[in-house]
Amino acid sequence: MTSPSSRRVALSRAVALTGLLGCLVSLHAQELADIVPPDAYMYSHVRSDPAAAVINGYYAELGEAVLAARFDESLLQVVDALGTEDEAANARALRDYAAHLLGGVPWGELVKNEFVYAEMLRLPASDGWGSMPSFGVMAGFRVDDDVRAQVHRGLRDLMVAGAGFLQGNMSLELVVDDGSGVLSTLAPSDFTSEMPRFEDAATFTYNIAVYDDGRRVPLFQAGFQDEFVVIGLNPGGRGPVGPALESLRGEGGKSLRDTKRFKRAFDGQPGASEIVYVDFPNLFTPMQQMSMALVPILVQELMGSVDRGQAAKMGALAGGLTNDVWDLFDDYESVAVRTQVDGLRRVSDTRFRMTPGPGARANPICTMQLAGAEAGSELIEFVPHDATSFSVNGGYDLVPLYRWAEDRVRAYVPDAEKWLGVIDAAEAVVGVDIEQDLLGIMGAGMVTMTLPARRPTAMQPSDSVTILKARDPQRMRAMYGRLDTIIGAVQFFWDDMMSEVRSSMSGNPSFATFDMSLQNAEAPYSNLRRLDVQHMFGKTSIYFGLVGAMYVTSTSPEALTYVLETVAGEHANVTEEHDRMDPSFLPDDPIFAASFRSYEDVPGVLLQALGAAQGGLSAVSMTVGHELGDREREALGVVQSILPKITEIVQHYDFVDHKASWEQVRDEGFTYVRRDVTYYKAPEERGLR
Repeated sequence: MTSPSSRRVALSRAVALTGLLGCLVSLHAQELADIVPPDAYMYSHVRSDPAAAVINGYYAELGEAVLAARFDESLLQVVDALGTEDEAANARALRDYAAHLLGGVPWGELVKNEFVYAEMLRLPASDGWGSMPSFGVMAGFRVDDDVRAQVHRGLRDLMVAGAGFLQGNMSLELVVDDGSGVLSTLAPSDFTSEMPRFEDAATFTYNIAVYDDGRRVPLFQAGFQDEFVVIGLNPGGRGPVGPALESLRGEGGKSLRDTKRFKRAFDGQPGASEIVYVDFPNLFTPMQQMSMALVPILVQELMGSVDRGQAAKMGALAGGLTNDVWDLFDDYESVAVRTQVDGLRRVSDTRFRMTPGPGARANPICTMQLAGAEAGSELIEFVPHDATSFSVNGGYDLVPLYRWAEDRVRAYVPDAEKWLGVIDAAEAVVGVDIEQDLLGIMGAGMVTMTLPARRPTAMQPSDSVTILKARDPQRMRAMYGRLDTIIGAVQFFWDDMMSEVRSSMSGNPSFATFDMSLQNAEAPYSNLRRLDVQHMFGKTSIYFGLVGAMYVTSTSPEALTYVLETVAGEHANVTEEHDRMDPSFLPDDPIFAASFRSYEDVPGVLLQALGAAQGGLSAVSMTVGHELGDREREALGVVQSILPKITEIVQHYDFVDHKASWEQVRDEGFTYVRRDVTYYKAPEERGLR
């Protein structure tokens, strides 16, 4: 027999266990990610990260500079100059009304702590609204207690304003759930400044709804549950906000993060302050069903003037082709991106997954990266250690996709052989085979780079080099020979056209200086061609042609020599050392692609472009300003005044140092992995301002 003390201990344990389970349920109910439904095709989740305080401060500073520029005033000045008095008055009234609605509300607090964003594409239910899939959007935010009332009132005012703009069969209502199970509905006429207090009601929901054949369908919603704010747009069903609030109360069902695909996408990866997830079946399934239903009907409608039997046949063929196109994407599963801040680095890891189904190996989209899966590791050795930017790509094998397209033309296009014969004849005349020449070259792998100029000038402080590898060097040489003939013909017609243009525009000396000529390059690249472009600022030369089994272009022979010496081992390449990028950033395993971009010169380049634009507008004002009316001259002056504002904003964009990335193809082509890193300057390194 159990003693009373033992029963009391057991009862205490049961009560404690019940309380613990209740806490766990409550904690789970308060997860903002739970509001995202399992059929969402896109989901983004951002949490506050103290490690990102410096970087976030940079962007906040840039945003403040944009707001301080007051472009709204400039726009109103243009309307004042070019519009009527009524148009100017209406524009100012609209601006003032927007300022009244948005002012005084700390909207930035919505994204301060945590927020999620999701998109859905849903097929219409049997009792749904209309026959088209509905596009749904929802966002959820966690806000602090001290700003909840302000955010609530700001969203309420926006909803009231929205209902006012959407006249006719639109309606706005407030649904208050006080926890008793009885919903109170208030019309806009019942809204007062003393709305029900948060502590007096568990849930608020605002709905802008449309009435369709007597049915109430929510269009835009805003809901509140404790410290959470949820807004949604979904023309169909209940709308997303109601189920989201139920999830926050622990009454909802399965969420997106509970699905197998989501778990598989982030398998083995630690949590991150930012994640993005794309679910391809959730996106493609409704799109496929919609297109499979609509395409045959549309084709029959377009062919309505012909025999009905023929129209029905063409509709069936179009439906078959549509189905085959969607089959290409059957194996697409998901994209998962996780981003974390590490010091002054923002690191994003992307994983694209395909499911290796029964026919996946024959799918030309699934296999087009395999040919160049490891080519990036070879191509990157061309890049010298002092490159200011580069991009390496192993290439895509597009030939199987081209053959797939040819087969579909034969299967679904009437008189297909006749049309394919026209293409064959054109290839014979031009001497270019689409499959072997164009697509073969495009899929061979390429590297582009920018280097400090070997012979720097004010107009050309850097050199650029591009190298395209050949899978079939013999075909590339034959292709290049034909290309040279084509360029020569273009040069002939260009000269003839320019002689006529110059004779008709002899009064414009800057235009008369523009010229283009093609000739053989100098030694040691006398087998290359040089294209000289003469313009008002000087001359720009581009060298192009074949070097061994490579097609190359370069802005100077010295730069090309330097690159070829680098791949030969005479100079260090970026995998060994680099002025900015740490070579250890690149993985040890073979890569498909990689890139690097220095942002040191970006603000300066933008400022130069703005200065040139300012000079151009000044020249326009001086040369044709006397032909403009007073209103046009005033508007031109306003436009000129905008450029200094943009210049001030650009001066704040001096905090990005450089960006780098690499890509790998794994799992026999069914997984694609990419890492992107943005490096920011420390506050004391920002020297532009």
